[in-house]
Amino acid sequence: MPKRSFLWLAPCPFLASAALAQGTVLTQNLLGPPLPGLNPEANGRFGRSLACLGDIDGDGSIELAVGEPGGRDPDRGTVWLLSVDATGAITDTRRIGLLGNGASGDQLGASLANLGDVDGNGVPDLAVGVPGFAPNPNSSVFVVLLASDRSTLAVLRHAAPAGSSGLFGGAVAGPGDIDGDGVPDLSIGDPRRPDGGQGRGALWNVLLNPDGTQKARVRVSDTSGGFEGFFERGVGFGYALAGLGDLDGDGRPELAVGAPFSDFLVLGAVWILSLNPDGTVHSHRKIASGVGGFPTLLLSDDLFGFSLARVGDLDGDGVPELAVGANGGDDGGTNTGVVYLLFLNPDRTVRTQRSFSATFGELHDPPQERGGFGNGLAGTGDWNGDGVPDLAVGAPRDDRYLTDGGRAWLLALDGLASVDFQTDGDLFTALVDGQALSSPEEFGAAFTLLGAGANLGAAVFDSTPGGPNDPSQDPDLLVGKGHVLILQSDQAAAQGQPDVFDRPNDDPDGGLVVFEFAQPVRLRSLDLIDIDAGSPRSTLVTLRDSAARERTYTVPPGWTGDRVTDGPPGWLRLDLTTLAPQPGRLAPALAGQSAGFDELQVVELRVDLGGSGALDLLVYDPRP
Repeated sequence: MPKRSFLWLAPCPFLASAALAQGTVLTQNLLGPPLPGLNPEANGRFGRSLACLGDIDGDGSIELAVGEPGGRDPDRGTVWLLSVDATGAITDTRRIGLLGNGASGDQLGASLANLGDVDGNGVPDLAVGVPGFAPNPNSSVFVVLLASDRSTLAVLRHAAPAGSSGLFGGAVAGPGDIDGDGVPDLSIGDPRRPDGGQGRGALWNVLLNPDGTQKARVRVSDTSGGFEGFFERGVGFGYALAGLGDLDGDGRPELAVGAPFSDFLVLGAVWILSLNPDGTVHSHRKIASGVGGFPTLLLSDDLFGFSLARVGDLDGDGVPELAVGANGGDDGGTNTGVVYLLFLNPDRTVRTQRSFSATFGELHDPPQERGGFGNGLAGTGDWNGDGVPDLAVGAPRDDRYLTDGGRAWLLALDGLASVDFQTDGDLFTALVDGQALSSPEEFGAAFTLLGAGANLGAAVFDSTPGGPNDPSQDPDLLVGKGHVLILQSDQAAAQGQPDVFDRPNDDPDGGLVVFEFAQPVRLRSLDLIDIDAGSPRSTLVTLRDSAARERTYTVPPGWTGDRVTDGPPGWLRLDLTTLAPQPGRLAPALAGQSAGFDELQVVELRVDLGGSGALDLLVYDPRP
């Protein structure tokens, strides 16, 4: 019997029932031995770390990096790069050739992270932790710059700073672009550093140059970096890390930090930090047993926060979910492991949660006792083409094939599909500011995207105030929603980098954006930006079902207001499930539909922008 008790928070019966399927497991695909092409070693701990790099080479399969820190001579370690297709099958395996002269005990691959595109070549880059055993002068993190054929272009070493006492690099994360210079940055865990007391831990936010070298770094701990949380000794702050993007829209990225040995009885905790542009902490929120909205009553030695991963938005609220591993969880047996899926609010508290273990979560291949289920976690984006972000889970001490050989799984999750054009987490490949959007590589198999009219087609625009487009030719677009979709103006056609506009900006003439879905869906909502009074005509949002019947929303000029002249919001959410008038700044949006229109069988969405404007956060149910 499981020892765990649960307290579920449901604001109202409707919300509780509507969210019932979100985050449940639809399928579970094995990624470990004895699959062909994989030959991890005994005691190799395959699956201790995971990182999804999206579809690097455009072949329709995602690339998933998997760490085996105990393999290739005792504890030297290696990193596998697996190509996984939409069925969950491994189509290619290779190893990333790092440190051919690495030493025994290095534990190369103990941590992995997708950093985003550091060098600007359109391919995401990889951080690889080599923490070693304390004391180990080789403890370090490597930034691996990748090419589109999955080969290695360069490897840059970031060595442990003075004062670290082992496990530097035991956790790494891509926090996004902390300082707003257009280059993704790096976060490194240093969980045994004795800042403020033995084993309290620390992390380092490293601001990167485009070549992967260090521009600057700052330490965040009990004694530095602006962090004002409370630690007892030995908490292991920095044992796990995950970049979450900008949860609350204030222009500052959030970073989740695990402290699994926290709270005296070793229950564990997770801190979510909001970062300043220099890498210091602006504010923090703690999530632990009964703290921060987390409803589960943790028990002694659960080690909540042992691993972390950003999953993507499963419930369509525009906020990504956070997966948290509890290595000591005893659901189904001693130290079997539990993975919690936390549905977050913009204020970094927990709205509700699900769990996966040997006794919860619909797993047909249940975790093994003492196998370490959840020690490795990674959000995989939408690998199976249904539009919903998914999760990879490692169990590095699973010995069903080899003693401590380990294995990993892809979990296909149920939920709502959310497309918000960001650079990580919920899309098939990374997007950059100004990128010209095409299909299918940016969106997998879920839908195709087309643009038409007197413009240069759909493109990405970073709407962050103070970001790369500030000052913009159209400041009304700077609404702080991160990346949004525009129809690129034909007055700014230059592309210094292939398929990326030098100066992204929307076209005042408007134009047509068409989403064509691979399978019938039910559309939920769409965010409209800068549909202001200067538009020459109304914007039309048309849903077409499989029988070519239509529902059309007529959005008048001025509906969103003008962020500059009228003040916030500058954007509004259009509910695509109702025919009721939807109030705007100057006049309501009105809807009408053909007789027999079936909202559960929508195959196309057409947005005819009447003038300036942008789109964001399309939410739909892929299994209506």
